[in-house]
Amino acid sequence: MCAGLSSSSALVVAAAMATMRASNTFVEPRVLACICAKCERLIGTQGGGMDQAACLLADSSPIIIEFGQSRIKTTSVIIPPGGVFVIADSGARLNKASTPDYNTRVSQCKEALRVFMSQLPESYTPDELGSRTLSDVQAAFGLAEPGQMLGENSPFADAFPENEGQSIPARRAKHCYAEAQRVIDFRKLCDENLRLDRDNSGNDETLQKLGKLMNASHQSCRELYDCSCPELDRLVEVCRSAGSYGSRLTGAGWGGCVVSLVPEGKIQQFINKVAKDYFSRPPGDLVKQLFYTTPGRAAGFIEVSGL
Repeated sequence: MCAGLSSSSALVVAAAMATMRASNTFVEPRVLACICAKCERLIGTQGGGMDQAACLLADSSPIIIEFGQSRIKTTSVIIPPGGVFVIADSGARLNKASTPDYNTRVSQCKEALRVFMSQLPESYTPDELGSRTLSDVQAAFGLAEPGQMLGENSPFADAFPENEGQSIPARRAKHCYAEAQRVIDFRKLCDENLRLDRDNSGNDETLQKLGKLMNASHQSCRELYDCSCPELDRLVEVCRSAGSYGSRLTGAGWGGCVVSLVPEGKIQQFINKVAKDYFSRPPGDLVKQLFYTTPGRAAGFIEVSGL
């Protein structure tokens, strides 16, 4: 648990599905994902729902999960051939429900939201502000992409002038908008690569660009969202020096795992070097801490007979 691979959300989803099966009821997966996310918020973790949606809506290819006002939308993303994701567990842990770090970040983003909304001519009640997200702020300013919230002559520059741009709420919001833009850019690169039907050298070029986005993501997590830790930073550096296209923390942060995009033909070489340089143990002893993975099906039921 607390390894950055949605283990707590997987447990909630499994409990919900078992209850659904035992009561002979059916809840559509997109609806069930929202219910499970609300359950975790009641437990104490103010998460956004992505983990639960991933558990229930996963497919044989990577997906992007988008949360609208009324429904969850998923979009398949085809990673260029030659790239594989490798997971490495840093060994550091943070219990999100019993420590304030995770929920504090949510509160800081809400504070940034209130500053942004104060720049608009409309007035909002506390309840209305409480239900809004940074994505709603982007929509209120009429901007098509989250990256447009940043930079010169942007809503960010108006809301957080001069030194205020380095305030904690400003840094949190800057991370969120930049990270959302990186997700969009990641998908655009994959879609363009598929459309152009590139050869191996073209695929490698795209994978390098994807890796740079992952590296920028970790830098932002470390410097703007402050959710990394020394163990994660060291593991990221080890993974990059071992030959990854890019590496970043995954999950909430403050411990847990690093995900790396690695050349498919160099998986074992990569694993061997990370095992030596970070874990100081042979790869055979690290099957649960260091492994490559591929997208798989969503949570479901398996009929077991003969018991």
